[in-house]
Amino acid sequence: MFIVDSIEELISLTKEKNNVHETLLSLKKITNFNRIIDLNHETGGSLNIKLYYLATFMEKLISLQINGSIIRCSETENKELFDWTIGGMGLTGIIYRACLRFKKVDSSWITSKKIITRDLEHTIDIMENNLNSTYSVAWIDCISRSPSQGRSVVFLGEHSTKQEINSSKFKLFDVKRTKKISIPFFLPSFFMSYFLLKIFNFIYYYANKLSKKESIQSWDKYFYPLDNLKNWNKLYGRNGFFQFQCVIPTSESKEALNEILDTINASKIGSFLAVLKKFGHDKSKISFPMEGYTLALDFPRSKKVENLLVLLDKLVVKHKGRFYLTKDSRLSSSLFYQSDDRLKNFKKFRSSYKLKNHFESYQSERLNI
Repeated sequence: MFIVDSIEELISLTKEKNNVHETLLSLKKITNFNRIIDLNHETGGSLNIKLYYLATFMEKLISLQINGSIIRCSETENKELFDWTIGGMGLTGIIYRACLRFKKVDSSWITSKKIITRDLEHTIDIMENNLNSTYSVAWIDCISRSPSQGRSVVFLGEHSTKQEINSSKFKLFDVKRTKKISIPFFLPSFFMSYFLLKIFNFIYYYANKLSKKESIQSWDKYFYPLDNLKNWNKLYGRNGFFQFQCVIPTSESKEALNEILDTINASKIGSFLAVLKKFGHDKSKISFPMEGYTLALDFPRSKKVENLLVLLDKLVVKHKGRFYLTKDSRLSSSLFYQSDDRLKNFKKFRSSYKLKNHFESYQSERLNI
């Protein structure tokens, strides 16, 4: 393991030690600490090193407080502030320096394996049977109907070894960036219609079913596949899009996810991107993950979609789930508080340190945090 105090130190380290090269530099793409929380709570990790709570990954933080004081916090120093800051949406102070722990890897490549599943139950069974994979994530067809509802393509990944790379045409850390495709203009709204999305999902599912099941990919392609499309938001048209992400406890996952998919199908609205991941155990005070399944969806923005998302919100609460605030722009305060009994203590902590009115956002005002 390497411990670094800043991006600058990380870059300096990679110049000295090539074996942490490109994979660690991918951190430069992750500027939101709540995003890091998401990546590192995944059992099997689908997008970053396999850790079960961010305190293992985050060695310490240095926070700027309302009186201008500088506070160093960690698992052993100012622990309460440290715990509330992880997942606290910037509401506990300004993080201007952080010490992170990284995993040493042999190359900048990922050995990827994909498994095609028949339906939601099969998808979850496959993911449960591969919990030891370093990375795992599923593209889920959210608009296929029974008996194939929830059919998926599950992607498993491991860091490629020196032996694997030496026997291939690649070099350990010489990753050539792929040419990006640019979306030149906002597409018309019908491009994201339910009918066209059904066609796209059908083609994508069967193309993966017929293609090669194992491959070696660069970290960039594996972790950030959407980055090959510049201005990909234009796919959703001028009105933009809503993002929705929840996590459901393992015991409720199959029933809850089937109800969510039923509701999406009944609405005749499709999600262009639908991703399913498994989270491991979490013991932090306020961060998003819990042990269970997280579903991430993107929808073109419209009043009809807003109505659908309210229905999905209620299903998440019904099944004891939580919402990912980094992607939220419309959740109601009442449903938010019903979803997470930790919020009262978080609000109490903010009040006791007089943080409200100093560290807040449009979101925190809307949700009454």
